[in-house]
Amino acid sequence: MNQVYLAEFIQYLCLIPAAAICFLPMKNQLKYSAKTTAGIAAGGITSLSLAGIFSTLSLGVNGDLVFFAVIIMCFVFYYRMVKCGLGEKLAIFFLAIALLSFMSDYAITVDAWIHPTENRSDSCVMATGVQLIFSVSLTLLLAHLLLKYGCRLVDQLFHARVWYVMIPAPLIFSAGNYVIQPRDYSHLYFGNMFFLYLFVLSGMFLLMLIIYVSFYFVAMELIQSLDQRERIQLMQMQEHQYIAQQTYIEESSRIRHDFRQSAITMLNLAEQNDVEALKDYLQSFVADLPQNEIRAWCRNLSVNALLNYYETLLEMYGVRRQWEISLSDCKISDNDLCSMLGNLLENVYHGCLTAKESERFHHFSVLLKNERDLYIVSSNSFDDEVRKKDGKYASSRKDGSGIGLSSIRITAEKYNGTARFSHDDKVFYIDVVMEV
Repeated sequence: MNQVYLAEFIQYLCLIPAAAICFLPMKNQLKYSAKTTAGIAAGGITSLSLAGIFSTLSLGVNGDLVFFAVIIMCFVFYYRMVKCGLGEKLAIFFLAIALLSFMSDYAITVDAWIHPTENRSDSCVMATGVQLIFSVSLTLLLAHLLLKYGCRLVDQLFHARVWYVMIPAPLIFSAGNYVIQPRDYSHLYFGNMFFLYLFVLSGMFLLMLIIYVSFYFVAMELIQSLDQRERIQLMQMQEHQYIAQQTYIEESSRIRHDFRQSAITMLNLAEQNDVEALKDYLQSFVADLPQNEIRAWCRNLSVNALLNYYETLLEMYGVRRQWEISLSDCKISDNDLCSMLGNLLENVYHGCLTAKESERFHHFSVLLKNERDLYIVSSNSFDDEVRKKDGKYASSRKDGSGIGLSSIRITAEKYNGTARFSHDDKVFYIDVVMEV
């Protein structure tokens, strides 16, 4: 009797390598630390295993049904412990089940070779032990690939439909492995049935590996294609933004350049006591002046012009501002810096417009610390209506795509930094840190 319990327990232990296969690609998507996640997973699997063994051996419930119920409960735990979308969770979870189903069938092959007169329902410590060894070995072989390439897919492939497309494949292979399992090992000894079974099983395993390798390369091509299209859109936006900034700078420079000539003209009119002509000239001069006061936020002329432009824009729409700019010379190119700040302030502008005028505000800090780290922190009001597409924030405008936030992220990563976007109630947060 102890042998039966031990065999069942070892079989449930195979859920541990299955859990490892599930969590390794989710390294960057864990809600808790790796140690906490491992502890919760181990505790959950142990509890479910004991409950499953008790249901099967003490209550007489069908073992396959109990194991199926345990797998469902495992997915519930898994679902609550990772942050990515449902499509990714299902695709990775079913992949783990499919891989371990192959190891189960290979273990049955070994058991049938050694015990040809037994059947699958016989609880054998050796059979379940072989299954556990095969499962652990496969997990160790795939660990590096799952950490490197699996993580890359989960972190970069945000299209849920692509993940959902991959769900049927592991389900089909898992079902196929269950169907072809010999219930009575003696059936494998009719003619060449044993080697045919092994050939079919290995062929299915190889086919699944080919499908997933192909999926990886197709997915990476899709990611690169989308990134390329995104970068083209970013370049177009940057060009438009650059033209607007240059126009503002040139207009301000022209007015400052003409001021000396205007002062000479006004002096001549005053010396001639031509008061009416002087009034007319002053009215014309004032009309040509910029509507806002040009403030010296920093020594970078391009950034200064950009900040003055958006300060005027936000002022026009009643946005209360609290800005702190401390930006000295840095190695970030003017184009990249203006692109990032412009996209950020453009997002702030459109976000504030969605809020009630009395609630519009923007808190903004650009600080250079330790002469190497640039911190950009922004929080602005909005109407609390969040749109997301493929896990990313999308623009609240009908014609917008949220490409500006992607531009901020790409620029931050270019300088070994990070950009994080979040919201809470009616406040949208942008936090950027970069090496300069």
